[in-house]
Amino acid sequence: NVLRGRGISRLLLTGVNTNVCVESTIRDAYHREFFAIMVADATLQAGDRSIFDATVFNVERFLGWVASTADVCAALDAASTGKGQP
Repeated sequence: NVLRGRGISRLLLTGVNTNVCVESTIRDAYHREFFAIMVADATLQAGDRSIFDATVFNVERFLGWVASTADVCAALDAASTGKGQP
């Protein structure tokens, strides 16, 4: 309710335990009709790389979008300078 009340519809997700905490938050966002973007290189999985890859697959295919920190920074910079859409 707080996010909706502030007109927020897009979420950038980072954190630890990519396959548990981050993915769970993205799933919750999806079911609440938010646009979730996982910043892949700003997350860390609990376990080996295959677990991370499975989460990236789930997010890209079913739940939202995956981007790098560089892509997010470039998009935010473009939006703040008027060279792109937010």
